[in-house]
Amino acid sequence: IWPTFVDTMFEPALCESSFSDTDVEFNVPPPEQHECTQLIRNGDIEESEYSAPYWLQMDTGLEVARGRGVDGSNALTDTDRLSPFGALGQYVDARCLTHGDTYLVKAWVRYAKDGEFWSCDSESLLCPDLRLKMRKQEDQKGELFSEDEILIATELAAPVSQKGWNLLHGILTVDERLADA
Repeated sequence: IWPTFVDTMFEPALCESSFSDTDVEFNVPPPEQHECTQLIRNGDIEESEYSAPYWLQMDTGLEVARGRGVDGSNALTDTDRLSPFGALGQYVDARCLTHGDTYLVKAWVRYAKDGEFWSCDSESLLCPDLRLKMRKQEDQKGELFSEDEILIATELAAPVSQKGWNLLHGILTVDERLADA
């Protein structure tokens, strides 16, 4: 089993006969076909009754809302968003990103707090967007990284519903920098 996210880091050797970072070769295996069928894992939030495997929370309280999604499906609830920069996310297996491939990326979103629905002002920092963030390790010691991001979608598909679910979608085409990530 290959992890979807790896940083290799080497700490200083404790003795003279230890190996160094130049003695280790880190080989990334090619992905198996089934590993690339869904870039977003558990996208329908159906894998677990009470948790959201593969999903990460940044500055949020992440909960599974059983039956409260589109057409009675499960949904992810961001319960404790503390700033406009809070986010839900996943690590994507970069081995599956092939130059020239195109993906339709979409998410259904609804805004509610304490049972009250509200609409998103597109000028507000609180509006959701879809983006792909990349981080690439540039050295063997795990001290130097390069970071980049691609904005995929910022606008809700019309017509916008104030109390209902709204579609946020965009197209992602894998370019050279993504394929090399």
